[in-house]
Amino acid sequence: MWIRRLARLIAGANPNWDMLEVANGDVATVPSGERRRGPARSIIWVSLGSGTAKAMGLDPTIAAADPPLPLTSGMWIEAGQSGCTAVGSEDVPDWEILWRAIDKFHLGVASSVCDCIVRDAKREVQRLVVRGELLTAQTVESFDRLADVVVQRAGHAGLAVDPADPLLAACRMVAEAVHVPFVATPQPALAQHGYAGVVEIARSARLRVRRTLLRGEWWKDDGGPLVAWHGEARNPVALLRHGSRCYVMFDTRTGTQRPVDRSLAMELAPEAASFYPALPARPLRFRDLLTFSFRHATGNFLRIAFGVVVIGLLSLVTPLITEVLINSVIPRSELDQLAFCALALTTTTIAVASIQTMQGLAMLRVEGTMDWKLQAAVIDRMLRLPTSMFREYTVGDFVDRSMGIDAARRVFTGRALRSMMAGLFAWFSIGLMLYYDVRLGLIALLLTLVRAFLITAVSAIRLYHEHKYFSHQGKISGFVLQLIAGIGKLRVADAIPRALGVWSRQFSTQKRNFLASQRASNALGVFEAAYPLIATLIIFAAATFLKSKLLQDVGGFLAFFAAFGQAMASIGALASGISESLTAIPHITRLRPLISGATGLSDERKSPG
Repeated sequence: MWIRRLARLIAGANPNWDMLEVANGDVATVPSGERRRGPARSIIWVSLGSGTAKAMGLDPTIAAADPPLPLTSGMWIEAGQSGCTAVGSEDVPDWEILWRAIDKFHLGVASSVCDCIVRDAKREVQRLVVRGELLTAQTVESFDRLADVVVQRAGHAGLAVDPADPLLAACRMVAEAVHVPFVATPQPALAQHGYAGVVEIARSARLRVRRTLLRGEWWKDDGGPLVAWHGEARNPVALLRHGSRCYVMFDTRTGTQRPVDRSLAMELAPEAASFYPALPARPLRFRDLLTFSFRHATGNFLRIAFGVVVIGLLSLVTPLITEVLINSVIPRSELDQLAFCALALTTTTIAVASIQTMQGLAMLRVEGTMDWKLQAAVIDRMLRLPTSMFREYTVGDFVDRSMGIDAARRVFTGRALRSMMAGLFAWFSIGLMLYYDVRLGLIALLLTLVRAFLITAVSAIRLYHEHKYFSHQGKISGFVLQLIAGIGKLRVADAIPRALGVWSRQFSTQKRNFLASQRASNALGVFEAAYPLIATLIIFAAATFLKSKLLQDVGGFLAFFAAFGQAMASIGALASGISESLTAIPHITRLRPLISGATGLSDERKSPG
C-alpha cells in the first residue's frame, strides 16, 4: 500500500499507458531510450540483468548489481545509453534485499519530489513574469487609448496585447479584420504556437483556415489579414493591411507595430495562416449573401461608384463641345479654338479610359474576393448542414446547386454589372436634354423608357424559360451521374433503353425551354436593330411639330441629339444589364435549400473545453 501511494504521488493522476508492460517472469531486452511500465493492479519487482536504467527518468541510476525496483500502476523505467535487460518477478525479495530496494525506491521518490518542486517554482516564476508583462502592456494600452482621445493619430488601431497567449491574440486580431465572429477558448500553457496551434484555435472558434506562402514581394500585394511568425523564436504576429499601400506587423506579445518592408519580411517565416469568413449558422436570405459580399469588398465598390459619377460628368463634354463647334468655331474659322476643342476631346477620352481601367481593376478585385470568400463560405455552410439535407437531393443536383453562386457571380460581375454602370450615365445626358428643351427632352426620355421597358419585358420572358431550363439541368446532371454509377446494373437488367427514354424525355423538355428563350432573344435583337432609327425619326418629327427653339440653333440641336444618342445607348445598356442579371436568378433560387435552413452547429453553441 505504501509503495502504491508513493507511486501515485510521482506518477500523477493521468499516467502514461502507451508503453509495454514488464510481465512476471519475463526477461525483456529494452533498447536505449525506450520505456517499460509496471502492471496496473499489482506490484512487480524489476531487476537488471545487464545495462543501466532510471526510474521515471530520474536519478539515481539503477545498475545490474543493485537491488530490484518495485513497479506498479503509473511507474516506468527508461533504459540507459547501452540499453538494459529487465527481469520481472512478483515474488517479494528477502528482508535484507527488500530494505535496500525500498531505500533505493525512496531515493527515487525524493528525487521526483524535488524535481516537481523545482518545476513548480519555475512555472510560478514564469507566471509572475507573464503577469507583469501583461499588466505593463495593459497600462501602456490604457494610456495610449486615453492619449488617442486628445491626439488623433493616423493609422492608430486597438492592439490586442496578450503576453500569456500571443497566438490567440493574433488570431483574434486577424478574425476581427476579416469581420468574422471569434469566440475561442484559451489554449493550455503547453499548446503549440505554430500552424498546428492556429488550426486548433480555428477549430475551437469554428472557423476555416488555410496555409499561405509568403513569396516574392508579397507585402506589396493585398493577400488579406494574416497570422505569421517573426524571428528565430517564431513569435506569433498579426499582419494587417494599412490602407492599400503596405502591411503592418502587430506583435501581440510586446504591443508594438512596425510597417513591413523588405528587411522585416526577411525576418518572417515563409508561411502564414489566413481565415475564411463564414456565413452565420441561422437561416439566411439572399440579402444576407449580398451584404456578405459588400462587406468584404466595400472599398472596391466605392471606387466603381466614383468612376460612374466621373464618367457621367465627362460624358457631357461631347455634346457641349459639339455645340461650340457648330455655333462658334466652324462659322468663324477659329483654328485656335478648334485645336482647344480637339485637345479637350482627347483629354476627355484619356480620362474616361483611365477611369474605366480603374473600374476594371476594381472589378477584378471584386471577382477575386467573391470567388474565394463567398464561394468558400457557401461550401463551408454546405458541409455544416444537417445530414438529412443530403438525402433529399442527388449528388449531381447538390453539387450544381452549391456551385450556383459562382455562376451567378460571373453573370453579375460580367457584362451585367458593366452594362448597368453604363446605364447610369444616361441620367447625366437626360439632364442635359431637359436643359436644352424640356418638351423635346420629355419625348426623348419617353422613347428611352419604352426601349428599356421592352428589353426588360423580353428579359422576363427569357427568365421564365431559363428558370425551367436550369431546374431541369440540375436534375439531368444528377440522373446522368446515377446512370454512370449504375451502368452495370442497367445492363444486367436490360434497362438501358428505358433509362435512355427517361433521359431523352427530360433532355427534350430542357432544350424546348432553351429554344423558347433564344427565340425571345432573337426577337429582341431585331427590335434593337430597328428602334434607334425609328426613335431618331420621331425626335425630328416632334421637333418640327412642337416648333422647338432648337430648330433655330443648329449647334444646340446637334448637342441635344448627341445627348439623346448617349442616353439611348446608356438606357439600352442598362436594360441589357438588367436582362443579363435576371438570368442569374435561377442560379440563386437554386441556392435556397442551402441557405434557408439552420446548420447543424449553432453559433450559440459553446465549446466544452
